[in-house]
Amino acid sequence: MGELQIIVGCMYAGKTAELQRRVRREVIAGRRVQLFKPVIDDRYDANAVVSHDRIGVEAVPVADTRELMLFLNDPDIIAIDELQFFDAAIIGFCLEQVRRGRTVIASALATDFRGEPFRFRGSNLHIGDLMPHAVITTLRAICTHKDEEGIICGSDADMTQRLVDGKPASADAPLVLVGGAEDYEARCRRHHYVS
Repeated sequence: MGELQIIVGCMYAGKTAELQRRVRREVIAGRRVQLFKPVIDDRYDANAVVSHDRIGVEAVPVADTRELMLFLNDPDIIAIDELQFFDAAIIGFCLEQVRRGRTVIASALATDFRGEPFRFRGSNLHIGDLMPHAVITTLRAICTHKDEEGIICGSDADMTQRLVDGKPASADAPLVLVGGAEDYEARCRRHHYVS
């Protein structure tokens, strides 16, 4: 049997860097690895999975699960970055690949900027629906909220804070906004706000 590995955490927790590390290990071990990313995530490079510290690994950009299956080329290991941006069919895909003896390694945000489960496109299903079938690695970031004196909180962060003009986004803001430091901060629960 294969194995499903899911790396979750908030923005800036190092999920992509951990996915890249695992991909490199599998390549060193001589396994055939295919790395996929959602085409919507073109922040740093359209054809690579790039961490926030700008380290990139070549990947196949795909629009959805169906397209991912079209590009699948009999790998031992399937790696997927930003799993939360896929459609709900990704759940069945991951479980089927594990049944076929493949290892699937995926990174994902567990919650959206509102602090709610990040739902797969067009459904009520979310990453939590895959977790009972997976080995989970939960990563935390550092809360970068600054007080009135400019001192950073520094606590462990589990939440993703969306910002609009430097202020917390409203709850009715669009769910998906692919962005970086100008749009998001890692926050502890005490400093996570939704207006």
